[in-house]
Amino acid sequence: MRLYHFILGVLILSAVACDGARDIVDNWPTFVVEGRVFASDGSPLKSVQVEARSFHGPCNQDPVWQLGSTMSDGVGHYAVGMDDVVGTFSGCVSVHATLGQGPSASTAEADTILTGLPIVEGQTRVTLDLRFP
Repeated sequence: MRLYHFILGVLILSAVACDGARDIVDNWPTFVVEGRVFASDGSPLKSVQVEARSFHGPCNQDPVWQLGSTMSDGVGHYAVGMDDVVGTFSGCVSVHATLGQGPSASTAEADTILTGLPIVEGQTRVTLDLRFP
């Protein structure tokens, strides 16, 4: 009977510990990287895959801190949530989109360096628009 209680206790503690770790990550402060995707003539582009990356150092140099992606909506708008551990963000935020495939594919990129950006849940936004050549 004691072995049964021991195994049951280990299973319960394991479940609580794993769920608690998820809660900690879920409670990290979140900021939003958003913008619009435009064609070269300035018209908005819908259904374009946009990838957002954050770096705690120079732009586009490994390691990537966080990576998120989404599709632009009917008016070319995109928004990607990014987490940070400490509540202020210093580093680079970079967005990248590709239109088409293969050798004829076109890319659009934008990035910005941020220093000490305070992250207020649901309020902090970084805007980076993309325009294809």
